[in-house]
Amino acid sequence: MLKWLPMNKDSLPTPVRELPDPNPITRRKHRREVLWQITAPFGLGFVLLCVGATLVTINAIAPVGLWAEISTIFLIIPILLLSLIPLAIIIALAYGIMLLIPLLPPYTRLVQDAIRKVGAYARRWSDMAVEPILLSQSLSARVRSLLGKE
Repeated sequence: MLKWLPMNKDSLPTPVRELPDPNPITRRKHRREVLWQITAPFGLGFVLLCVGATLVTINAIAPVGLWAEISTIFLIIPILLLSLIPLAIIIALAYGIMLLIPLLPPYTRLVQDAIRKVGAYARRWSDMAVEPILLSQSLSARVRSLLGKE
């Protein structure tokens, strides 16, 4: 059974203390690091990309077909790299099969013999199951032929 305890001032949970404000020195240092390590390189790269794209389209340094071919190459490279994984798996499976081929003939012979035995038993049991029916039909045919009824 549960016991209910009377509530008093000591049984109440203690209030949560407020957290102090962050240290302003470390906060200033963190903001400076974010500016120079994340924001500035990203912004500079974006500006360079925009300038390069603008120069290429305005000056027409090379024909558009060349840039299309270069872009296609850059699009195909990741797909080629990812296709190496299935290729490695296929090579490993082929190598494993190559190692298994010398070991397989004795075991496949055992399986083949077992299947032949099962087939022989099935044939024998099916013949035994059909034999009474064939016997009665052949007896019936003999009787009809002796009586001259066709």
